[in-house]
Amino acid sequence: MTNFLSIPGSVSKTGLILPANLNYQEWEDIGTKIRGVRETVKFIVGDWCNFGAVAYGEKYAQAISATDYDYQQLRNISWVCRQVPMGVRREDLSFAHHQAVASLDRDDQVIWLQAAKDSELSSRDLKRAITGKLEVETYQCPYCGSKVEKK
Repeated sequence: MTNFLSIPGSVSKTGLILPANLNYQEWEDIGTKIRGVRETVKFIVGDWCNFGAVAYGEKYAQAISATDYDYQQLRNISWVCRQVPMGVRREDLSFAHHQAVASLDRDDQVIWLQAAKDSELSSRDLKRAITGKLEVETYQCPYCGSKVEKK
């Protein structure tokens, strides 16, 4: 695994100090990484909760006090992380995209996440496409050959 938040300067709990010689492209790239942190936190919290449940039998009481998420939020986040394994997750899609496919079987998760990427679907449109309320282009999964058909 790589540390995706490798940025120049110094990061602390209270701020970010960047080098004075930072060029514009580097500054912009840091902004993209910061946006990624927001999307990543839910995956991290969910995987952390699930680890605690397996390793220590802890469900949500300790996680609520440690994270300030409420019970329902932790329950939903943990469920998505259990249902969508790391090998299926896509860094280029949001947690909400993964939440939209969490109730599907693994092959369908892969197909729909790829379709969301290829068709540039928002998480809301992905949910609508899965339930048949939005037309999407036909997509064939490169792994299993299954197709998402245009309705």
